Formats: sequence, structure tokens, C-alpha cells
Amino acid sequence: MNYQTTSCTLARLGSLSDSALLENTQTLVKQERELLTEILHHLKEIENRRLFSSLGYKSLFDYAVKHLQYSEDQAARRISAMKLLKELPEIEEKIELGSLTLANLSMA
Repeated sequence: MNYQTTSCTLARLGSLSDSALLENTQTLVKQERELLTEILHHLKEIENRRLFSSLGYKSLFDYAVKHLQYSEDQAARRISAMKLLKELPEIEEKIELGSLTLANLSMA
């Protein structure tokens, strides 16, 4: 994130009313959960097609760490969650609602 983006965001946030700030935050969290399920689906498809291999990575984990620049822990949690979502597609709604988190999923 560059300084210009940060200062514009801070200025914009500072001008929001309390209720608008709270509402925007709630909307962003919902979008974040929806994005998580989209990312998990994308990772599943990348794994299915073995696209990481065609890019020179030995595994999806290697691709997630080196190419997507997740930390090893972040990559492992997402890959674990992706595998669980593949086995139990019904958990997608729970992820989007926030009743299941990456931390919960990676422990399962």
C-alpha cells in the first residue's frame, strides 16, 4: 500500500459518520468472507489443473508462498480450508456467515 492511498483512505474514513463507518466495516467483513470462499475455490481449481506445476512450483503450497506471497502459516491454513471445502461443500455458507474461520477450518 502506498502512502497516497493510505492518506486518502484515512481522510475519507475521517469524514464518515459513526454509523456509516460501522456499516461500511460490516459490509467489508462480509465481502472479506465471500472473498475467502472465492480464493479457496480458485486454489482448488489451480490444484485440480496443477497450474502451479506449469509455473515451476513443486506444490500448491510452494506456489501460495512464493507466488501469492502468503506466509507459510497463511498458505497452510488456506490449503487446509480448501481441502475441507472440497470434501464438505456445505461449509461454504458457514465460512461466509463467519461461523467457521480459517483458524477453525485448519484445525479440523
